[in-house]
Amino acid sequence: MEQLTKRYIIQCTIGPVQQFIAQARKTRDLWFGSYLLSELAREAALTLHNLNSELIFPAAAQLEDDVQSTATKVGHISNKVVAVIHTNDPREVALTVRKAVNDKWRNYAHQVREKLDDSVHEEMWQRQVKDLLEFYAVWTAYPEGADYSVLRKRTEELMAARKTLRDFRANEPIRIFGDELSTLDSRRESVLHQEKYAQVARYGIKSNETLDAISLVKRMSRYVMQEREFKSVCDVAFEPYQPLLSTPKWKDALHEYGTVLNQWSNELDLSMMKRKGWDSHLFYDNRIAEWVDENLTKQVAASQKEHITASIRQGLEQFYTRVKLRPPSYYAFLMCDGDRIGRRLSSLRTIEEHQHFSESLSHFAKQVEHIVRKHQGQLVYSGGDDVMAYLPMTSCLEAVADLQQVFQHTLAQAFPQSLDTGDLPTSSVGIAIVHMIEPLGEARRLALAAEKQSKQNRNALTIHFQKRSGGDQLQFTDSFVHNPIAGLKKMQDLYEQGMFSARFAYELRSLYLEYEAMLAQSRDQSIYGGQLDLLLRQEVLRLARKKRAPGWDTEQVESALEPLLARIQGENKEALEQLRQFAEQYIMAITWMKEGSVVEEDVAY
Repeated sequence: MEQLTKRYIIQCTIGPVQQFIAQARKTRDLWFGSYLLSELAREAALTLHNLNSELIFPAAAQLEDDVQSTATKVGHISNKVVAVIHTNDPREVALTVRKAVNDKWRNYAHQVREKLDDSVHEEMWQRQVKDLLEFYAVWTAYPEGADYSVLRKRTEELMAARKTLRDFRANEPIRIFGDELSTLDSRRESVLHQEKYAQVARYGIKSNETLDAISLVKRMSRYVMQEREFKSVCDVAFEPYQPLLSTPKWKDALHEYGTVLNQWSNELDLSMMKRKGWDSHLFYDNRIAEWVDENLTKQVAASQKEHITASIRQGLEQFYTRVKLRPPSYYAFLMCDGDRIGRRLSSLRTIEEHQHFSESLSHFAKQVEHIVRKHQGQLVYSGGDDVMAYLPMTSCLEAVADLQQVFQHTLAQAFPQSLDTGDLPTSSVGIAIVHMIEPLGEARRLALAAEKQSKQNRNALTIHFQKRSGGDQLQFTDSFVHNPIAGLKKMQDLYEQGMFSARFAYELRSLYLEYEAMLAQSRDQSIYGGQLDLLLRQEVLRLARKKRAPGWDTEQVESALEPLLARIQGENKEALEQLRQFAEQYIMAITWMKEGSVVEEDVAY
């Protein structure tokens, strides 16, 4: 008698995630880490889909879309895959999926290894490639009539327990006295032969970089994959400046700068510029040396390379002397995450509801890519409810507003009951504003810290502004309920119109500190009779009338500030906190305007 096939809920998770993505010096390294994990998860989902299973997460349609897409390659699939399988041996299914994922990863690594020839330690390379992936799989029997939501929760608990078990392998050093550690991942050794760096310089690997096998696979992605457009942080910061290059009055200045480059046409590959136009790196003094390294057509002496670099830098300074405008050097690194999605998932009672949720997340991911591109940014990753991208400062806030709107609309369709209760899905956003020479890992760390700050209260925006010149780090957090983007825009408009100088914003901070000190020294917390909020609003208006620029009358000043001051309410400490938020938001808005715009020639970058 033939044995009946059983049903199981199976969940597979692929890692490592955060460490693997974070280890990046170049933006393309960062992108490929996210993209590769997404591709490995897609391979797991495709394998399950072809093994007599009913895919739940990600959506089956998303896999077909990704295969057919010939546009940009961006990771859209999270590292978790869930399906209902029909089998009598779930362990065999899990092993089949694991083999498919490992084969996919090793294929990527093999393509890179072939290009590196004898420049790496073979044994160490193979060990690191073999030891990278973490694959976990758990399953729960799913008999007919069972409650799907209960079994799904049980499967999640099994996965959490499984992840507490880790395999630890003994290290196998190549050199008896120890190996140099990777500059991007100190847990692994460098696989590069020090005497072979000349062979790998053409791949953008610097002589002072010691890289492990995993970092090399990410760095070499552009040489083993079909070429695609991928913006660097330099490109993104440069976006507001780009339109000026096509203006007639800049034609002569650009021609002179081009003449400087052309004198090195025998040493440099200038063909890309002829096809696609000016490279943004050529407009930043601190990026020219790197551009020269990556565009040399032959080996030259170090002194000659320094001479070429100095010549181009001199040409750039002559260009700025003529046009008298420099490009912005700051950009916005954005991270976004849905709030309490796990709690909402627990409300799903059937497979069909869960699949509908997966389809909604897939739709959101596609919209995210369109939004980021529309605002001249670069999407790094959009999987599930997570987003990682970087954008010009001039368009970042508009992008956040669009993302919030699309997220709420799309997720409301996944949870239609939220429309009846008014409990719409929300997301928290963290933004780090950093100088483009800031290490990429630091930019991501700041953005992640900002996102975590937002998630403490949920449905919030947090901005960290890391000034290159040092000093106090600017930080601002506010709930989307209060429309912080509109508030920042209003403050920027007032500054741009010339109603107030930057000094007014710092006077607001001093006002807050003054009242904070008085309140702290007072034993009687009711000293203001419960009307400190009213007093503070009047103090701000008094200061505004005093600091307004010539040409603005009192009525105009009060009319402009009244909507912004409406937030200063509540008892003593609450009102003071609102004043502090108002001051920090104003300082942030003005600094944003100064650093995100095309700047005068004498402003240092």
